[in-house]
Amino acid sequence: MKKVSVVVPVYNTSLYLKECIDSLVNQTLDDIEIILINDGSTDNSLSIINEYKKKYPQKIIIISQENLGISVARNAGIKVSKGKYIGFVDSDDFVKLDMFEKLYEKIENANCDIVVCDYQKYTMIDNNYEYIDVTKNIKKDNIYEDPSLIFNIDFGPCNKLYKKELFNDIKFPINKKYEDLNAILKVFLEAQKISVIKSPLYIYRQNEKGETLTVDYKISDILYILEDLLVYAKSNKNYNVLEKYFKKMCVNKLIYYLVYSYKLNDKEFILTFRKNIINFLNKNFKYWKLELLNDKRLNMKLISKIVVSSNFLFKLYSDRKFAVKL
Repeated sequence: MKKVSVVVPVYNTSLYLKECIDSLVNQTLDDIEIILINDGSTDNSLSIINEYKKKYPQKIIIISQENLGISVARNAGIKVSKGKYIGFVDSDDFVKLDMFEKLYEKIENANCDIVVCDYQKYTMIDNNYEYIDVTKNIKKDNIYEDPSLIFNIDFGPCNKLYKKELFNDIKFPINKKYEDLNAILKVFLEAQKISVIKSPLYIYRQNEKGETLTVDYKISDILYILEDLLVYAKSNKNYNVLEKYFKKMCVNKLIYYLVYSYKLNDKEFILTFRKNIINFLNKNFKYWKLELLNDKRLNMKLISKIVVSSNFLFKLYSDRKFAVKL
């Protein structure tokens, strides 16, 4: 058994891939395996992967598949991994050379299920590094002791180390956007103890062409993701502790994405998306409209991004009585 397995999905990132792999093969933690999943790349990525496999045959494992998406790639990497702990790195990012040694020492010494570190956002256009403090809100051992973690921390998979068995029954949903939120929040719901390292060990590359900066019709996948999460959470005997925090998260995300859907300029899609959001919230939460009106953080986003032509959003935001009765 290895100490740590690092799962790296690769799709057409040849411009950045060497920097990513270099940061992994040179980790100060020796007992590590690096699982590179080529997800049907059409650029030079596979050649780069094969080149590194020749140099580091004991460290690198290659999986090559047709283009099936990042969830299939991550799930495949988890399946073949032999580490006691598992981590994820995106192939256009890179990490500090001591990242996995520090994460491993922390998770072992603290006897925890997950350890989270801060990260830096690297903006290529101006060569700027910005410290992102994602651990500041983690003050308790788990979500049940502090349910506000449900909406106060980043559920991206890559700045964390996990006990592998947390993924025994949890997979990244296939062919869905926002797959990270689905899988990683479920893993956090299973964790008994979460620890942190107050250091930016992971470097996230801000690519202006990246998926996170686009709006497309898969924005509606958020409804599937949240519905599946609620089913999973409700199966836990302590869901009553979590319910109001799930409501806050769902209202926040759904209204936020509804506003962003107007960028598609497709009235029929937006009306259907809006209807499905209302149905989802009515089905799952009482008094969700009050949550919308009382959430100051969400209101600030709406003030800056609200679309005036949206009669629904305008009334919800401006007329408290209407919002309650709707």
